[in-house]
Amino acid sequence: MTFYLKSLVALLDLFSTNTEVQAYKTALFYCDLCVYSTNFKSHLKRHRMRHTGERPFRCSICNKGFITNHNLRYHASSAHCKELEVHQL
Repeated sequence: MTFYLKSLVALLDLFSTNTEVQAYKTALFYCDLCVYSTNFKSHLKRHRMRHTGERPFRCSICNKGFITNHNLRYHASSAHCKELEVHQL
């Protein structure tokens, strides 16, 4: 754990009754670029894509990239609903 995170955890001890603080302190995975923490490795992997700019899910119509398939499907249904109707005929 970096000095920054150790200092942050020490500071969080002062506010240990806060449930968000407790969740941060008990998390298993920490982002080394910001204060994000989680108990799930897959969530940290997805979060790190925000820092790297990686967007593995691409729209086949406009080529816009997304971190999750869910976001891609939402984009396609809201931004390209007319195009999708034509493709599905």
